[in-house]
Order: sequence, then C-alpha cells, then structure tokens
Amino acid sequence: MPIWHQPNQELGVELWRRAIRNSGEKKTVETDESVLKDSLGRVRAQLAMAEEGPALNLYDDTGQPRFTVGVPKTGSAFALLDANGKYRASVNTLHLSWLFRRRSDKKF
Repeated sequence: MPIWHQPNQELGVELWRRAIRNSGEKKTVETDESVLKDSLGRVRAQLAMAEEGPALNLYDDTGQPRFTVGVPKTGSAFALLDANGKYRASVNTLHLSWLFRRRSDKKF
C-alpha cells in the first residue's frame, strides 16, 4: 500500500521507520517506563525499570497481568498467570553466592 493511503497513525510510524532506516544513524530512546496500549486505550504491555530491577509485563484485554519477566536483585524470574491473576507457573533463579560464601566460612 502506498504510504499516502495509510491511516494517520500508521503513516507516522512508517515515516519514522523510513527516517531511521535511511539516516544511517543509531537512535536511542531512554526512559524509565514504556507502555503499549491497544486501540481502546487499555494497557497491554509495560516495560519498566523499578527499584528491584527491570521488568516486562503483558496484560490481557481485561487488564489482568498474564505474563511477567524480570531481573530483580535476587536473580531472574518469569511467571505465567491465569485470567484471575493467579500464578500458574513461575521460574525464579536465585543469586546463591551468599550461600557458597557462608559454607566456605565454616570450619569443619
């Protein structure tokens, strides 16, 4: 579809993409949080930097979190949640250096 036949929002995105592609320059956007909304204005994704570390959260069309992945200070983690917000599966990795350090401090 020719660029001039696209809806305004798509036109803006396409012009931005072409400008980036044709500029040859690396573009960087810095922010503490990015939010992606659907056509009804509902938050569907959030990428944020929190005190504990970065996290990506994906939401269903009712606003319930359904997937989250993050890297808190204690390791890394991801979780899958059902439509009621109940955790159904999760994986957490822990930073265990404190455990090994404590074991090595003991004298046998």
